[in-house]
Amino acid sequence: MGLDVHGLRLLLEAKRRGVAFDRTLTFGRIELAVIPSHAAALLEGEGLPGDEVAALASLPPSARFAEPVFRSLGAREILSLDASAYQSASVVHDMNQPIPEGMKSGFDLLFDGGSIEHVFNFPVAIRNCMELVKPGGSLLIHTAANNCMGHGFYQFSPELFYRVFSAANGYEVVRMILHGSGPLGSWYDVADPAVIRSRVELISFMPTQLLLHARRLSAGPILTTPPQQSDYVTEWDRKAAAQGSASPAHPSPLGGVLAEWRDAFPRVAGMVRAVRTGLHFYRTQSLWNRTFFKKDPGFRPRNPTGSA
Repeated sequence: MGLDVHGLRLLLEAKRRGVAFDRTLTFGRIELAVIPSHAAALLEGEGLPGDEVAALASLPPSARFAEPVFRSLGAREILSLDASAYQSASVVHDMNQPIPEGMKSGFDLLFDGGSIEHVFNFPVAIRNCMELVKPGGSLLIHTAANNCMGHGFYQFSPELFYRVFSAANGYEVVRMILHGSGPLGSWYDVADPAVIRSRVELISFMPTQLLLHARRLSAGPILTTPPQQSDYVTEWDRKAAAQGSASPAHPSPLGGVLAEWRDAFPRVAGMVRAVRTGLHFYRTQSLWNRTFFKKDPGFRPRNPTGSA
């Protein structure tokens, strides 16, 4: 579990939004995966103290934990939760199991730098995360998306988090971001499939990851009803409304002509199909699809005076 430059950017953006860090819980003991001097410069660019973070450079990388970053962001108490004590986590708890009642609604912020994909019982683990945050608090998750097979048990789609972090569960999605792996990976805001009434699919050539900022709106039962994929719900509703009113379909004469042409010139037809498939991919299932993915023009840390 680590805090890389993308996770740090997400934390800084949350700070800009006025997110409280007073009582922070990290899912896993978070290692700092950014050069300490770079992390300190980003913090100082926001008018935040960076001395303690810069001092981590004197430690070996395996001992550079991210608590100083959270202190710079305003955390007064920082706890970490893990399934074992091997990294000296504050709380030892297996997230495959429900959290104790006494921990619920106990934190202003929960940060997961890459643990949720390693927990087999995902519904219990995500409910735990949601229940740990107090109303008005925030949950930040950095996890695997495309081309991360074998990294953990799972890699996730944006649709899953949009459906889980819903008003029915007392949450809202503040921002959903997809980025390419590596420090230079661009950010893309991901559309909600329920809003655009389409599956948001992606075939990428490189590993990609998701950044999620969700806010808890109210206390109450979470995931008492399992989420359903939005396009199926839309289709069920549409068919229920149209049942009994459908008119018979009439075949198009053009379809027969095209079928005859395809049979007469199979090689040309194959080439046309390949071109059409490629164009369809670039139009719908790639990062060029601006309906699905809107590129972030870039993150600019504020200067110490607070101006952008």
